[in-house]
Amino acid sequence: MFVAPNARRLRVPLAAALALAGFISSPSHAGDPPKPAPTTAATSKPTAAPTAVATPPAPTPTVAATAAPTASGELVGEDAPPAMPPGPTSNEPIDEATMLFDMGTAAMDEGKFAEAAEMLTKVWAKTKTYDVAAALGTAELQLGRFRDAAEHLSFAKKNLPPSELGSTQKSIADAFAKARQEVAELRVTVNLPGATVRIDRWVLGGSPLSETVFVNPGSIVVTAEKEGFEGRSTTVMAPKGGAVTADIVLTGRDRTPAYILGGVGVGAIIAGVALLGVSESKFGEARSVRDSILKSGGSCGGSTPQADCSKLKDAGAISDATGTASFVAFGVGVAALGAGLAYYFWPVQSGAVGSKTALTARVIPVVSPSQSGLVVSGSF
Repeated sequence: MFVAPNARRLRVPLAAALALAGFISSPSHAGDPPKPAPTTAATSKPTAAPTAVATPPAPTPTVAATAAPTASGELVGEDAPPAMPPGPTSNEPIDEATMLFDMGTAAMDEGKFAEAAEMLTKVWAKTKTYDVAAALGTAELQLGRFRDAAEHLSFAKKNLPPSELGSTQKSIADAFAKARQEVAELRVTVNLPGATVRIDRWVLGGSPLSETVFVNPGSIVVTAEKEGFEGRSTTVMAPKGGAVTADIVLTGRDRTPAYILGGVGVGAIIAGVALLGVSESKFGEARSVRDSILKSGGSCGGSTPQADCSKLKDAGAISDATGTASFVAFGVGVAALGAGLAYYFWPVQSGAVGSKTALTARVIPVVSPSQSGLVVSGSF
């Protein structure tokens, strides 16, 4: 059950808003039993028949026995209407949503529906409750925004608590019926779950859609898109006061293998760059050691090689090994990227999802001391 941000303070403004739109009879105390007519002290007490027994003096009439009006025009006494719960005091905080709701319904009382809709829209963004939806939908109905009114009044109908059944339920249903006559109900079916469904830039949500969609009557272009599949659009004619269904079938294939191949290719190229940097660094170190040996007049040949010769040999070996590995990594990266791009952009031969003739591929990397590459097999 959806609960208002402050039920005690919102019930009266909601009733007032609905009454202003002509959906219930009075903005306050709707459905209360009629009050008895005011009486005076003289008429409220019958006169006793004369007897021989002395009677006690009649009591002095009090203010509570009458319904005398005060200086402000309000009735007091036993015939006065029941008092509403006291509003918040200065020590009782009012949240922003409640304050905006009160301001919005007050604007509706003054006939300022555009101002009311603006404030109630802000409340709706913070608190999606039945009373906010009902008040906002009523304002939108008065402004001729029938699609928005139908959406919000439909929400209010579905989430109305049992405590509001009766006149409030009927008033919301009547308002919704008026808005529903001006719009069309759209149902969208997509053959794949998780597809994004939209009308122009208005995103309806992901398939399957759980909420009823109301649209303005006329030609409607509905689009469904899902990653890895070719997007589809369909045009339907939405009848005023009626309903229409848009069926969309997405075709294509899962492009996950293309993304995997692309990731492998990028990673291999990055590894190749790193290995090439190590190779160049070791090559520079080996050349520096060689120049030092030659400058000192020594050599690495003969039976008594210098101590730096082992360092020269190690640096040269690492340079050669990392250089070869970098070229292998570059080869694998380029091949993987090429295969990924081919898989991604290769046209679909069959229009059915999951068809046996759809494009499939298997990629096996091949690395050896003399060559590197990828073996790609499958149906194309």
